Amino acid sequence: LHLAVHLGFVCSLRSGEVAGIDANSINPQDHSLWITQILERVSDDSLAQLPKERIVYIFPKQTAVSKSSLVLKAPKTEGSYRKQYLTGPLLDEIMQRLLVIEQNKAILGTAYHDYGLLICQSDGRPIDPNNLCKAFRKWQSSMNIKNQIDFQGLRKSGQMHKVRISQNNYQLVAKSS
Repeated sequence: LHLAVHLGFVCSLRSGEVAGIDANSINPQDHSLWITQILERVSDDSLAQLPKERIVYIFPKQTAVSKSSLVLKAPKTEGSYRKQYLTGPLLDEIMQRLLVIEQNKAILGTAYHDYGLLICQSDGRPIDPNNLCKAFRKWQSSMNIKNQIDFQGLRKSGQMHKVRISQNNYQLVAKSS
């Protein structure tokens, strides 16, 4: 959860963008990552209508009776494909996460589901972005935070922080988000 929140704030990402980060899109040399896909829960009816060129991957259902699937999708617009720069502490946290993933792969062997996701369960399966949002709300409640924000609010807080540190350069912030 900490890494997801950290990514959401620093990179001004939506929960589906955070959950869909491809671990191979991270470049430690220039402290960046590329947003190239979004993870969403999609109903079976909507999935049938979704343009096939937007679908990157459909994850296996966990139960046969499920009426929806987790899907990796291409972003809606060309502008949504973007490079995000990482702070030193965020890059350090990402590198630690990548080490944990490698350890999990070694321990679980063939039981590890390698989808290449940075934010994933210990066995590699994806994390539903809705569950990230719920976990963030639950954490805020556990900390007795009165004025809670949702994950989208976290993204907006990150953008406003960038506006402040750029001395109100809204155009610069808009280009980086």
